[in-house]
Amino acid sequence: MTKKASILLNVLLGAIAGLLTGVIVMLLWMHTQIIPPMLLMVVLDQMKVYEVVGQAYGVSENVIIYIGHFFTAAVLGILFSLIFQKLVKNLWRGVWLGAVFGMVWWLITPFYLMPLFFSISPNYRWSDAAIGEVVNSIISHLVFGILVGFFYAIFKRLLKGPKQDDRK
Repeated sequence: MTKKASILLNVLLGAIAGLLTGVIVMLLWMHTQIIPPMLLMVVLDQMKVYEVVGQAYGVSENVIIYIGHFFTAAVLGILFSLIFQKLVKNLWRGVWLGAVFGMVWWLITPFYLMPLFFSISPNYRWSDAAIGEVVNSIISHLVFGILVGFFYAIFKRLLKGPKQDDRK
């Protein structure tokens, strides 16, 4: 397989792992309320995208939320696959690297992306409610990272075939 084809296949595996993870996270979000809204949803709300698109095209807010959610999940899956493609050698390593990815993403969001988009300090409102949101946010990022690492490792293993030992 050529290097270009290998990269393309890796990106495809990452996107599929991200989308599959996005489905599970969406179901958890809908049924447990543990998963808080993504930064993209907050940005779209602040920019009044829901109103503009809804009026212009007759698309409901929920459809825009689903599109944004799955787009973000696919992009994060691709990002995971590009960063960790050589390090994910077995299922457990995929899960651990996914947990690391989720925690790093959790740190990037409030400390870099929120101030970038909203010009706010990351500790702008520490209260009991805010601490609860932070805990929910950590859980959601860990769940996403672990699942994307899990699915990506499974897909890599399926492509590799049963002939090689996973413990190397």
